[in-house]
Amino acid sequence: MDKDKLGDLQAVLSKEITEAFAGASYLDKPRHVSKVMALILNMLDMSGDRAKLEAVGHLTFVLEKASPELLDNYGYFDVIFDALFRLILFQNMPLLNSAYSCFLRFLSVQQNLFRNKPRAPKYGQLDYADRLLLQSLQNVFLFSSEEIRVCLIGNVISLVQNLGFRSSKFFPRMLAVSDHLIETGSYDKQALSVKFLLDVSTVCSPAFGNHSEKLLLQATKVLLHLNPETDSPLFSDLSSLFKIVVEMDKNSVDFVESVLAKDAINSDFRDKLYLILSLIK
Repeated sequence: MDKDKLGDLQAVLSKEITEAFAGASYLDKPRHVSKVMALILNMLDMSGDRAKLEAVGHLTFVLEKASPELLDNYGYFDVIFDALFRLILFQNMPLLNSAYSCFLRFLSVQQNLFRNKPRAPKYGQLDYADRLLLQSLQNVFLFSSEEIRVCLIGNVISLVQNLGFRSSKFFPRMLAVSDHLIETGSYDKQALSVKFLLDVSTVCSPAFGNHSEKLLLQATKVLLHLNPETDSPLFSDLSSLFKIVVEMDKNSVDFVESVLAKDAINSDFRDKLYLILSLIK
């Protein structure tokens, strides 16, 4: 289908959806929601990014205006999640930002509903939030564009902050993502990794347990390539990250100091570690 016909179809679908939304109580009835959802899904299936962006906006409106009980009872939560889930595989920054924003609204509506009538996912199934977070972390490895990867990690951080401590069960996977970024040796990727670690560690820190050593190791890898005088913003973030680890594991300072006591330590690295220790004590 050529661009003109796609544009005409998008205009028709958009007009029908807008007219449907014009009724104050239109989304109160299941058959009306079904009609609107069918139109939105048709728009999402179109090849143009503009159509997809507009469709996500309509999904957000449905989540804001329709009754959560209605969306739950008639299975629309499943439909909306599956529709949005496909979009996070697209390496398109506006589309990713729009989809994740809608996802956060989706999770908020669900959380408010299930707070009154909690439920567990079916046996062998992950709930929506877990599926979204796992796929998002996997996409960091899959996406090739550096710009898109930065966009994705920003959205993952927002998702982790929204989910709170429950996301800590995936902290080992988050460490795998940060380690992947650090191993590239690129300054930008290392800076992104430190920001990612700092933000998710603030949420997940009570779950460190056996992970504090891995976290220290990753922070130390970045420190090896760092110049405290010229890389001050990154050094500041790194100091904050060390501080979080120390607060959770008091023995880590003693461990670092015992390492520094050994003669085999490179003098430049020794100076950097002493500087870190002076900032976190």
